[in-house]
Amino acid sequence: MDEPHSFDHFLPYKKVETELKSMNISLSGKDMLTKIYPEWSGEKEGNNVIRTWNRVVNPKKSMFWYYTIFNQDTSTIGGQIQLRSRFEEMVDDKTDFYFTAQTFGQRNLRTMGLPGENAHYYKYRTPTGREVLGQTMQALSYGCKGVFYETYYSYKSSDGIFSTPGNQGGYYFAESLVGIDTIQYNVPRVYDYGLYDTIKSIGARLRGPLGRTLSQLEIEKNGVHGTATHIYYTPSGEGDWNNIGGSLVIYGDPLLNYPPRTTHFINFGATKLKPKSQSGLKGSYYFLHNANTFDEVDLGPYGVYATYDTIKIGLRVSDYTDWVFKDIESSTKYRFIDTSSSGFDLVQGIHLNKGDGKLFRLIPTAEWEGRVSYR
Repeated sequence: MDEPHSFDHFLPYKKVETELKSMNISLSGKDMLTKIYPEWSGEKEGNNVIRTWNRVVNPKKSMFWYYTIFNQDTSTIGGQIQLRSRFEEMVDDKTDFYFTAQTFGQRNLRTMGLPGENAHYYKYRTPTGREVLGQTMQALSYGCKGVFYETYYSYKSSDGIFSTPGNQGGYYFAESLVGIDTIQYNVPRVYDYGLYDTIKSIGARLRGPLGRTLSQLEIEKNGVHGTATHIYYTPSGEGDWNNIGGSLVIYGDPLLNYPPRTTHFINFGATKLKPKSQSGLKGSYYFLHNANTFDEVDLGPYGVYATYDTIKIGLRVSDYTDWVFKDIESSTKYRFIDTSSSGFDLVQGIHLNKGDGKLFRLIPTAEWEGRVSYR
């Protein structure tokens, strides 16, 4: 199919934005936010959905949804890894974007009131607090400026694909952020594995130093693509790592050793962010996150593997000889004074809770704390 026809399914949305601009003054200045689904593979009819959407429609605000939590752990792990690709596609064209994370699962009605287990769900499983944290932190690390959680209320629904013996005519319960059954739909669920409280805590963090700083940053790009480093291990030897440039490395040097892939599953990421031109911020910013959300990973025929929670970083600096690497949300600082022209100036293991992320600022101490005054 030639290129013009392959873009046809995007044109109605472009027309909507054109019509929006022709409305009266009170409406014409409003930005439209259209949520798209980029397909599981990221492609439709041979075109990358996100890149094509951004190029053809060119929305002021770009937003997509991508659900990664399934009733099979291996599918969830695969979804978490593939979500990175969708973020990388988005930052090819947009430094600011929006993301819709999953907070629901398709529960069998016969299991209502029971703690959630994989076997209680059809395809999508309701996330745990760790899993929704993992989706959120990964989005923020790529410069996302808004996260929507879908859905909020639970509700009873039906679908022909669920019309199987014993499934009450195809009905299921869309178990969501609040609602323990079809009557008490507006209260936190009893067995939610920290989901509700985690989202509350994310909101508090985004109202604090983390959110205030992230709002003034954008992902630093290397040429066309956003720069990112991520590593994940499987027993078959698969992995992916790229040096993000600048000062930080998290893999690929003998000093940055991790447990062997024969005993542990490792899934870390790092992105480099930079201050927006109008922000007035200084320094380099690195978002480190742990994409693992399980205590252990069942990799089927390969067996069950422990996960790992300490990311190893190596930092190289130049010019100044007194630097600080600081967690934006806490008082934790890593100082290094004796720099050299070769090797790392700082090698550090940093604990990251499962699914969590931390934003660090790298800056000369004089810039951070102010120049010394003397008489």
